[in-house]
Amino acid sequence: MDIVIRKYEDSDYLQVQKILAENFSVSKIRDSFDPSSYEFVAVDGYEVIGYFILHLMVDVVCQNKWFLVEYVCVQKDKQGMGIGTKMMEFAISYARENHICYLELTSGYQRSCAHRLYEKLGFQRRESYLYRKVL
Repeated sequence: MDIVIRKYEDSDYLQVQKILAENFSVSKIRDSFDPSSYEFVAVDGYEVIGYFILHLMVDVVCQNKWFLVEYVCVQKDKQGMGIGTKMMEFAISYARENHICYLELTSGYQRSCAHRLYEKLGFQRRESYLYRKVL
């Protein structure tokens, strides 16, 4: 498997929609655009097998830039193959390249595999399963 992480394209919509539905039971709005959000997909050949979003945030007190990470998900039949790790490592690198101070995310209490992944990558558990990685 040769996984590439790249920016989301409109042509990815149906595959991303399927992944979001099976992981989070949500539907993606087709024509949504937020200039402070960055959507990424994990691709194996022409197949989209993973998805996540980085939202640019600014701490109004300290003026630190940080990313809120959302919807980290992998196609159900491809889970456990290191794709989530690859996506999160990409997110960390992308944040460093863009001078982001830290990443933060929330995760449902039942997502124990995701919790192990985040902790393995250096995120620290905070209250209510909120994780942060200081860069």
